[in-house]
Amino acid sequence: FFQTSAALTRPRQRRFQPCSRRMQVSDDGPQKGPEEPFGEPPVVAGVLANLRLASEAALPPLRALLCDTDLLPQQALGQLDFIETALNTILVNLQDPDGFARFRRLRLVAVRRRIQNKPEHAEALLKCAGFALVADAAAGGEPEHLEWGPANATALAPALAVLVLIARVKARAKAAGNRALAEPVDATVSVQDLAALEYDCHTLVESSDNTEAPSGGVMGCPQKVSAVKGALIPRAWLEARLPQVALALEEMKKFFKIGIREKTVVRELCRVLNAGRDDKLSNSPTLERAAQLMASMILVSMRKPEMCAQPTTPAEEALRESVELDSEGGALAGGRDDSSHRSNDALGRTTTPQTRRRQSGIEVLESSALPLLLGCIPAVKLGLQPRAVMEIVYLREFPAFFTSGIQEKQFQVSIGALKQRLADVFREKLGQGAEVRAIGIGCAIDIGRDDKAIVYVVAL
Repeated sequence: FFQTSAALTRPRQRRFQPCSRRMQVSDDGPQKGPEEPFGEPPVVAGVLANLRLASEAALPPLRALLCDTDLLPQQALGQLDFIETALNTILVNLQDPDGFARFRRLRLVAVRRRIQNKPEHAEALLKCAGFALVADAAAGGEPEHLEWGPANATALAPALAVLVLIARVKARAKAAGNRALAEPVDATVSVQDLAALEYDCHTLVESSDNTEAPSGGVMGCPQKVSAVKGALIPRAWLEARLPQVALALEEMKKFFKIGIREKTVVRELCRVLNAGRDDKLSNSPTLERAAQLMASMILVSMRKPEMCAQPTTPAEEALRESVELDSEGGALAGGRDDSSHRSNDALGRTTTPQTRRRQSGIEVLESSALPLLLGCIPAVKLGLQPRAVMEIVYLREFPAFFTSGIQEKQFQVSIGALKQRLADVFREKLGQGAEVRAIGIGCAIDIGRDDKAIVYVVAL
């Protein structure tokens, strides 16, 4: 009895301290908390450091919104939904000048009409996401609008950081209920967090018509009622920069559909690549759509060689040829070394002006199309460097995969051998010690003409 009483009166010792104690946030901004026995989290550099600073700046207004006792949890989540939709609409229209100019400005009157209870919380979060008050000269200098921009990394980092925080809060509310909203929010933003963002548009390439497009997310697919209108890659933008790809999307739609065999390859390959890893690879929906688009494009280019012969418009091709010739002449004049003109192509290979001029076929399509398509993804536009690898599988190598039914034993044995071979190839191409955090896998199969499958991986 006395031992138990002594134990009850003795001060309780904490076995651990939550991560939220590392950084104490007040209304004046982030302040350094007490030193932890296990040390501070590792210092990140470059893009992730800017995102961490932006998320720390957004934590005080986010905390004020979630802890406001005058608001119901549903009202707080409603404000977060409004902010998320506003940011996603802007990011989806980055490649559309007219759409960007239209959606980057929010009228204060409209915001306060949409959010009637405590709209100052939403306005503070919008300012942390890259919006700024703009005065109207006709209204006597009073602020009339919230304007986002410019469309570069300066405004992208706060917007993406706020989207990551909102996604984190909504996921917690869905998993643990609305009472979990009052718990601390981690300010760390990782590559996996950026790769998980879908921007609520559920499509990569805008469809050319209003009819239902093929499922799988390559072209415009059926969207939710609350989904953002538009696509990361507008049809007009694609026709202006990659006209051959836009034409193939219309003429050969069946090769851009995703069947059960393709889905099986993607699922099993992702499972094998994650096997034995302590930090699991994040399967990014946006990168998966980009990889699927590239796999389908390469498959179609084998049927239509003109896609590789003329990857861009003639004017752009002439300009590229002129720039490469000038670069080559300046580097080789007088026998100088051309090491300063070496660069990496879309697949990470080291190239020189001479080798770039000799590229043909699939390499030309990849080097011209992949940077343009991935550049439409806000996380890549922010500064993250993606890598891409490809492998071609032929019927003679795995005949049962192409010919057997998906429920047959031969197919299961064939897919088991295929996924192991692809995993070994991609690990070798990406590098065993490479810092890969998120991947997107695409697969396109052509049964009927030189039966083959294109498997494409985009990694961050």
